[in-house]
Amino acid sequence: MKRWALTAATLLTLAGCTLSSFSEPVLPPGVTQEDIDALGNLVCTSIASGSSIASVNSVWTSAGISESDAEELTRGAVADYCPEYDDRLD
Repeated sequence: MKRWALTAATLLTLAGCTLSSFSEPVLPPGVTQEDIDALGNLVCTSIASGSSIASVNSVWTSAGISESDAEELTRGAVADYCPEYDDRLD
């Protein structure tokens, strides 16, 4: 399993994105589609390995992202990268 190392600054920048879809956000300067893909895949890998949605959200919030933004990022990642886990969001 490949782990992605992203800085808190990258996560905070992503939280400020205008999300029309997780995979097609309006990207702030310095954030690449590869960053988005890495985060989406990280969320899905975490859920697949047994992490709860609350645990995934806590990764975002520990980087300084608000709870509501964390939930939006997780929901967007699941919708676009692993919709098979959609039932775990409720």
